[in-house]
Amino acid sequence: MVIIGTPSQHLCVASEGSADQLRVALVAPGIRAEIDVYVFREFGALVALFDSMEDSWRGWEGERSWASLEGELTLRARHVGSAIEIVVGMRSMFPPVDGEWSVRAELRVEVGAQLSAIVRDLRTLVATP
Repeated sequence: MVIIGTPSQHLCVASEGSADQLRVALVAPGIRAEIDVYVFREFGALVALFDSMEDSWRGWEGERSWASLEGELTLRARHVGSAIEIVVGMRSMFPPVDGEWSVRAELRVEVGAQLSAIVRDLRTLVATP
């Protein structure tokens, strides 16, 4: 399991026992949303996004982003001072009986130890069969 953000506002990414599927949960004030995300080959690109942020820990211009194949999970990151702000978007792709929904929250990740731990945990999650 990988926690991206702070204890009170974060994205939790966990393996569903398949290299092609993740279970993600977004927790923020007034938000508690969970969804299965089919990543197929995009999981390597998600790890690459966080690798690139760690490599550029001093900062970069503009925004870096990632989206799952079907768009149910999106991440947009920008460097601000000693931290990275990540806007997370989640939406239902195949609405169950409760209908369509979407949520959005902004997370904060400190460069340095916190970002390095996220990168390490994502790599471990990718490597886990």
